[in-house]
Amino acid sequence: MCKILKIYFLILSVLIFSNCTSLERKTYSADQQVKTLSTDIEKIEYYVQMSFFDKAEKILNDQLPTVINENIRFKYFAVIIYDQMSKPEKAILYATEFLKNSKSNSENYIIRTLLLKNYYKVQNKIGLDRIKTEISKTTTSEIYPGNELLDHLRISLNFNCQMYCLQEVNYLQEIQLQIFYIIERDPEHSERAQDLLLSRYDYFADHLNNKQFDLLFRKKLSYLLYESLQKAKSLHLEDNTSASVSTAGLEGKLQQYQSKVEQWIYDHQ
Repeated sequence: MCKILKIYFLILSVLIFSNCTSLERKTYSADQQVKTLSTDIEKIEYYVQMSFFDKAEKILNDQLPTVINENIRFKYFAVIIYDQMSKPEKAILYATEFLKNSKSNSENYIIRTLLLKNYYKVQNKIGLDRIKTEISKTTTSEIYPGNELLDHLRISLNFNCQMYCLQEVNYLQEIQLQIFYIIERDPEHSERAQDLLLSRYDYFADHLNNKQFDLLFRKKLSYLLYESLQKAKSLHLEDNTSASVSTAGLEGKLQQYQSKVEQWIYDHQ
């Protein structure tokens, strides 16, 4: 038995060391690449793309307020950075400032979804309704193809489940409506839209069995997931639309998720 345990801990140590080494290599590679970039905004963009948000934030914090105010790109990346660093008040501040001056409809859509997400984090109910309407107008219009809108939505659907995990589920419950709109409008992008939505449910469902999280927290998470899945099922499309065929498989998969969450709730009563 002792020998088996020794082997187990040896393997575990190797895996941990391997993961740490891999992360160190990725960090070193990113830092070396940044040295080849000439401007701070390029460095911030690169770190954001590589998901090194703490490094991007450090460069952002080194900027003078006047520099940030004069360059709208700093504000754009500030929203993404502070969303991922669980600093919703700062994300909201920069999102509001960005939307006052930006003329890019595609970037405005991204920032509005991030603004909505962070309104959920701080429970700003007044701001929620206004932003929801603006997002839906863009999604249901014919300005952008569905695949482009999915790329935009993917940014705000990047969750970290740190301080605001439950609020992020509330955001998912709301924003999934936009994914259904895209399926209805552009059925050819249905598979990609479904994969995006299901991957987000996968992400949160994995947390239910993660014992690093408190059981009470996981119970709250399970109730919110169940509620969100219930809402998703209610968003089915009319039978006379071509997209209804595309959502038939999605509804079945959502039902499978709901059954698993329901079973988890029953097992942890």
